[in-house]
Amino acid sequence: MAFMHNPAFACDRSLVAAERARMERSPVAVARPVVVLGGWRAPHISPASAEGILRSLVSRKTADFLPLSYPRASSVEAAAEAAMSRIAARFPGQRDFDIVGISMGGLVARHLASRLGLPTKRIFTMATPHRGATLAKFVRPDIAAREMRPGSAWLADLDATLATADYELICYATLRDWWVGARNAAPPGHTPIWLDQDTLFGRSLSHFAINRDERILGDIARRLRGEEPLGRASTPPPID
Repeated sequence: MAFMHNPAFACDRSLVAAERARMERSPVAVARPVVVLGGWRAPHISPASAEGILRSLVSRKTADFLPLSYPRASSVEAAAEAAMSRIAARFPGQRDFDIVGISMGGLVARHLASRLGLPTKRIFTMATPHRGATLAKFVRPDIAAREMRPGSAWLADLDATLATADYELICYATLRDWWVGARNAAPPGHTPIWLDQDTLFGRSLSHFAINRDERILGDIARRLRGEEPLGRASTPPPID
């Protein structure tokens, strides 16, 4: 299938390279700490790699960023509780956060903000199964996977908190995501900012390539820097 261009996301590779060089040359202070949450059973390298790119594009200060993983957590709630404990230990008394959630990490972020009371200004999600994961229709080895089944009661309960949520939710998706599905990457009432994959690895394993996608991470970095983003939500993803 031919590459699908999204006119609502100005992100050709030359622009991405130029933007990365510009941001790396001119670090800026963050408005609040940034927590990067990994996905389902993901090793620490997944959120750590995304955090490293974001940190290099924003403040360059390790103290501003916290990557977290929870590979032994069997439910979204358990992952959120583990994350909450580590966030509180790292940033005692902090009253505001930005969160970047990779895959299930986006659901963990929403649970942290809506159910555990973590004061959160913005949540950026990347390939998060807000409407459930395509794979979870067929494979559900633990509680978390069952919670991420499309149409699950757990997702419906989480979506019920959106009406009173006081954080901004920005969702990203890449096409050809057979794990989650690009159209599932934003909750009801939201549309993800989507991109197609333009590398062999990305087209084969889109879901796993997103955590190092410099187009999406560059857009998040611009937002963390207080700059105009390159992408915006417009039309829904044309394919999953």
